[in-house]
Amino acid sequence: MSAGHALAMKLTGDAPAAPASEADEDATIKVAQQISQLARGRPLAPDEKPIAGHLVHYGFGASMGLAYGVAARATPLVTAGMGAGFGAAVWLGAHAVVVPALGLAPSPLRQPKGKEALELILHLAFGLTVGLVHRGARAGRLLLVIAILAGAGTAHAQGVLDFVTFDGVDYLRWMEEPGRALTRGDLGIEFATVECSFGEDRRSCPYGLDAAAAFMPAGTRMQAVNGYRTTFRLAAVWRDRIFLYQAWRNRSAKVGSDLYDIAGKVRAIDVQRGEPTPAAPGTPARVTSPADVETLVAMLLAGRVEPPRAHAYGEPRYWITVWLADGTTLGRPYFADTSEILGGLVVPADFRRIVERYLTAD
Repeated sequence: MSAGHALAMKLTGDAPAAPASEADEDATIKVAQQISQLARGRPLAPDEKPIAGHLVHYGFGASMGLAYGVAARATPLVTAGMGAGFGAAVWLGAHAVVVPALGLAPSPLRQPKGKEALELILHLAFGLTVGLVHRGARAGRLLLVIAILAGAGTAHAQGVLDFVTFDGVDYLRWMEEPGRALTRGDLGIEFATVECSFGEDRRSCPYGLDAAAAFMPAGTRMQAVNGYRTTFRLAAVWRDRIFLYQAWRNRSAKVGSDLYDIAGKVRAIDVQRGEPTPAAPGTPARVTSPADVETLVAMLLAGRVEPPRAHAYGEPRYWITVWLADGTTLGRPYFADTSEILGGLVVPADFRRIVERYLTAD
């Protein structure tokens, strides 16, 4: 439910201070510390804590979702309130009883009433989401929250979307990009610096905050990428490694060309069904006709940009990989039923017809 915490903090403007000591750290990080001590014989390094905390957090959420599915088959009582009752039970059993009993967090009785009311609401939302997904429903706005921060469409790959936000533009990094990695020669001027990291402080660094990042630590330098507008591409330089971030959403964008700076730079396009993962990368089909490549690019650049829609995990999709002249790539899921490229870019129906022609031929 850290996605819900982040959204709630954004809406309320509440921004609690970062932990002053290890005793004040999030319960998930404390659990991760204990696991590290047992498994590796040493504590977590400071830069390991954010990701380790996320693994514990989402691992617990996933296990509770699995428990719901198993229990729902045994007794319909579990599904009371479309899952809200289950969410309340998780709040009572885990948050209010077990976590304080283990010394991982203060008792709810010692917390401000407003804060605990928010915790209960978030647990109820969690239960409703689990219930809706279990029923095979598309959870509308709830799934949109998950899609934004928990990667509903890519949960198997990354757990949390790796984003950075600057000047109203949200950029994403996909770990499965097949193109070449950036080098020092690709880096332009220093553009900005990450001011806070959702991974380091989930309470006061919500999604959408300017100069915020999902995983990149505060202080990470962001640089322009030579040959591209900074509204399309930025590079993060951390520990002598370079990470490519590409525009996902731009609040000022009206058409695709405002989002993607690819005009005159595309040399090939690959398409495939589903979404590639490290375990199952799949075999993409190459769009072999230069005229079709030109048409697809034109549709991407001319497509209108709308508010992103919710997409349930498992919703049918195609994966579009745009190969650029410099050997790098831009990969995005394409939801054909709604004619949307992830992020709200709507393309014409002919886009689907061209894509499916190559997949059928393949």
